[in-house]
Amino acid sequence: MNKVIFMIYQFNILLIFFIIFCNNLFAQFVNSGTNIKCVISAAGVIRVDGNLKNINSASFINNGQIDITNDFYNDATSTFTSGGSSKIKFCGTSLQKVEFLNGIFNLNDVEINNSNGVDLLNDVEISGTMTLTSGIIRTYNSLDNPYTLNTLSFSTNADNPSESTNSYILGEVKMNSRNIGTGQLDFIGFKIYSGADDLGNVEIIRTNGNDGIIETGSYTSIACNWVINADNQPASGRNLELLWLSDFDNNKDLANIIIYKSESPYTIWDTSGTLQDVTGNNPRIASSGTTSFSKWAPSDKDNPLPIELLSFYAVQNNTDADIIWETASEINTDYFEVLRSFNAVNFNKIGVVNASGNSNIICNYLYKDINITSLDKEVIYYQLKSIDFDGKIYFSDIVDIKLNNNTDIIELMPNPVVEHLFVNVNSTTDKTICFTIFDCIGNLIRIIDINVNKGKSQHKIDMSNLSAGIYFIVYDNSQKNYIEKIHKKRTYK
Repeated sequence: MNKVIFMIYQFNILLIFFIIFCNNLFAQFVNSGTNIKCVISAAGVIRVDGNLKNINSASFINNGQIDITNDFYNDATSTFTSGGSSKIKFCGTSLQKVEFLNGIFNLNDVEINNSNGVDLLNDVEISGTMTLTSGIIRTYNSLDNPYTLNTLSFSTNADNPSESTNSYILGEVKMNSRNIGTGQLDFIGFKIYSGADDLGNVEIIRTNGNDGIIETGSYTSIACNWVINADNQPASGRNLELLWLSDFDNNKDLANIIIYKSESPYTIWDTSGTLQDVTGNNPRIASSGTTSFSKWAPSDKDNPLPIELLSFYAVQNNTDADIIWETASEINTDYFEVLRSFNAVNFNKIGVVNASGNSNIICNYLYKDINITSLDKEVIYYQLKSIDFDGKIYFSDIVDIKLNNNTDIIELMPNPVVEHLFVNVNSTTDKTICFTIFDCIGNLIRIIDINVNKGKSQHKIDMSNLSAGIYFIVYDNSQKNYIEKIHKKRTYK
């Protein structure tokens, strides 16, 4: 079979309709023009020993198979349709690039058989099977520095790709939401066993390589992490496994691996399960149980991720301020510094409190800032700084106390909140205060009117049915609106 250069361009207003039925070999393939449509039949196979281009408002329909040894390019004006039994095989001997500028590149079956790999310069979605015969498929342009991380998605009915050393997906890969119910799921290195709770739809996002490393100070995780989103949480418990190739060990102590998990906004991490030896397997396998899904990243005992701060808030107590915090777990924590500011920017240390060091139980702390009323400030800001034994440092969110005596004093606590948010009010009159809750993207969640009497009172807002994440509460106080950022955490057990 001889190689030919296939170029079909529009020369007039007629529709040129080209159908490929059998095996064809091309040095390069260019489909170009508004009235141009190229169709590969279900029995058709073409091999392009060069570049394949679909440009200038052309149309390409693949119902068969395309083997390509160089780059694939589709401009923003042209359409490419993948039939339900179609396949594209990348089988070059040098780095290949896929650039699709007309939205998400939807493909059915894909095979990677190129030891030098394939770069995805845009988002790609697979609806069938991805076969990783040889080579790495990267979800970014490896020649760019810095590069943009794209997403390789697998649709609802797509198969789980089988990965091995030197033949895997590198970057960000996503399993699109699919219904799991009470059944089990095993996809892109995250396995959820069956259980009593109906999880509804579940989505998995895995990031590996340098982008997959969780960094907290000098502590790091393996070079892989997962984010799990589900309609419903596994309140009755689910067993799970995290699997990763040895390529992503990131020099961790594999005989002492422990799983960490974190909830949005993914700044505080908590251990899940116990220390495990994963040296005997490739892929590595670490297991745990959970009653909630979130972000997951294994590390080792010498690289602990930060303490889990359950709550941190400040409340006025007569002329003083009580600075209160609660931790669910601490690893290698030496002491806390309490910081104070009058502008939420420049903070000064006002006190030190010794930490528990290493603990997996709830610990409560209190620091008193004496005689704050003498400071003659309307608002005082506080922040917590935790210091590990090896000098690593972590900071909490900022909280505040409002001290304007000409208006009502309204305090929301604790923050973060698990179930109930307490509203402490010192009102100058009997009144109704309206609290409006928004999520982090501005969607209205709830409006609550609270009737308060003159003097001090405490009220409660039930937050237990809200998903973990960041919320904003807007309320009025003496004809001024205030906004408080509240971090809602999962129910801790």
